[in-house]
This record gives sequence, C-alpha cells and structure tokens, in this order.
Amino acid sequence: MSIVDFLDFNNTCPICDKSLTLYLQWGKYMCFQGEVLNKKHLRFIPHVDFSNDVKKLNELIIDLVYRHDNWEIIASELNNDVRKPVPGKFDNISELHMFYLCNADGFKTKSYDYEINIYKGCYFRSSSDFKCEDNKIISVNESIPHAALCREDFSFKSFSDDLQKVYILSLQYELNKTQLWFYTVTDAQSKESGFKPVIFDKEMPLLNNRPDFDLDNRDKLIDRFDSWILLS
Repeated sequence: MSIVDFLDFNNTCPICDKSLTLYLQWGKYMCFQGEVLNKKHLRFIPHVDFSNDVKKLNELIIDLVYRHDNWEIIASELNNDVRKPVPGKFDNISELHMFYLCNADGFKTKSYDYEINIYKGCYFRSSSDFKCEDNKIISVNESIPHAALCREDFSFKSFSDDLQKVYILSLQYELNKTQLWFYTVTDAQSKESGFKPVIFDKEMPLLNNRPDFDLDNRDKLIDRFDSWILLS
C-alpha cells in the first residue's frame, strides 16, 4: 500500500458517510490540516502548534509533492506578503504521519499535546510513521499489505428506550490485532457530572475481513459484536 493508496483507501466515513479531514503530524510539536490538491500534491496549513512559535508557524505551508519517484517535502512561508520556499526549515525532523478524522469535535487539544476522542470523532484512520531524509519521504515497502496503514478506529451507537449502547472497534494493522470496546449509558447517567461507564474491552487477532459498516448491514454487525461480548 502506497501513500496514494492510503489517501484513496476511503474518502468518506464508513459510519456516517461524511467527508473526512486530512491531518499531518510533523515531529513532536506541529499538526497541520491538509487538502488533497491532486493525487501527487498535498497541501497542509497549521492546525495546532505547541512550539511557542505561533507567528512563524501560522505563516507556514507544507507541500508534499510526488515527482521523480519520490514524495518531496516543500516548506514555504510569507515574507513581505510573498510566499517563498524555506529549504532546510525542518531538516531536524525525521518522521511524520498522516491521519483522517470524520468529526472535528473528536480533535481535543491539551497542554502541549492533543488527543483523538473517537466517541466524538466517529472514524479515525492513521498512516504508519514515514521517515524523512533530505526533504524527502523514504518510501515504504509497497509490496506489504497495509504497509502505509497503521490503524482504523470506528465508533457508533445503538439506542433502545433510554439506553445508549456504544461500540468502538479498532483495527490495529501494525500490531496485527483487533480491539473492541463496549459500554452502555442511560439518559440519566449521561446527565451525571463525572459519570464514568464500565467499559468492556476485548482483544482479538486482526480480522481477516474489514467489517461492513453500511446502515443496511448495521443490525447484523451489532449482533456480531454482541456475540463476541456474550462469549467473552
């Protein structure tokens, strides 16, 4: 799986069918929000900065451009209202990864960090870490299945009377495992300050087939998950 395959893996959320937002995590302190200009050109603008250099970061654009059989990393910034390349700007950053998120409410900033709340985020898909060298991304081994895909997380709910059932499934390709979390919340509990549900957690080998989350198949999928829970 190449970077292009990662980008094209799915363009809409498998849970709710909404468009996905692309992000780039660059080094430890910078996260950018991206746009696919075409299959050989990705552009990223600052989203979150923890480097105490907000002004400079806000002027920065990162372009990933595929040419000469390589993904090249091009940084540019504003200088007297003119955008100019800044070669060597991030020579000290040796890796990056990309991820897609369905609902931006699932992106929660913290002090010098951020976390993804998959309950709110609905769907999350992350690439592997890509090594960088000489302003280029070192190619992954495209002959390995899922070589550019690290994990997928899915969150959906079912409702019965005043009870909400929450299912969170994580396909962790690099670790070759599947993880299922499940919990229930009543209407009254959802209104309690500081309520913490009891969470069921089941770990299994990586599923051979990616589940079908289509609404027409949702009841069958819930029955399948419920059987895993009952048999544990």
